[in-house]
Amino acid sequence: MELPIVRGEKCKKGVVQREGSFLCQACEKAVEYPVLRYRLELDVSDKTTSTVVVMFDEPAIELVKCTADTLASAEEDVGFGYAHDAGLP
Repeated sequence: MELPIVRGEKCKKGVVQREGSFLCQACEKAVEYPVLRYRLELDVSDKTTSTVVVMFDEPAIELVKCTADTLASAEEDVGFGYAHDAGLP
């Protein structure tokens, strides 16, 4: 999952799209170029229990080996929804 945020702002809050433009959820200022960031929910389980682990941008990039922007660009360019289909690591 990709989560658009405010580029360069300290808050790193999400943005919402209203009437064709993006607004910061924290300060409601217009955002010209939001940044895509990861928010991965992983179901981790063994024979005894299971849990959900949520990973945000930095650890998710280490796991996936590409940024959310790169993945979204590849999906747009190639038209596939999966990284391995687009030739990404």
